[in-house]
Amino acid sequence: MVNLNMRLGEGSGCPFAFFIIEASQKMMRDMGSFEDANIVNDFLIDIREEKAI
Repeated sequence: MVNLNMRLGEGSGCPFAFFIIEASQKMMRDMGSFEDANIVNDFLIDIREEKAI
């Protein structure tokens, strides 16, 4: 996840890793959307669309 050049072993990195995982889960769960904020996104390009080759 991160390289802090700490030579202390897994015991010190594990709590830090769990903090990162929990923070990312909260961000994904509580993040607003364009619809929630009433933002018009007609000008944006959807990168998930299938492109015909």
